[in-house]
Amino acid sequence: MSAEKLVITWTQVRGLVAYIVSIEQEELNSSVVARLPGTATRFTVPDGFMLPGTEYKLAVGTVTENGNASFVETTVKTAAAKKIP
Repeated sequence: MSAEKLVITWTQVRGLVAYIVSIEQEELNSSVVARLPGTATRFTVPDGFMLPGTEYKLAVGTVTENGNASFVETTVKTAAAKKIP
């Protein structure tokens, strides 16, 4: 079963043109990248994209008016699948 209804949120930074959200899983050659307006404060991960018990690289970037981008990256691991008795 895949992760569903997962939302990534952040506090808005004034004066930005855009945010870029990237989620990658290298072993599966899988990624999702979204460019959002500078007023955005959330990104909903597409249902079914993230698999249980799997590690992903998550990056959230900010883009200024002159095009400079700065990213914060981390790794996240989804919980293992629940075993049904």
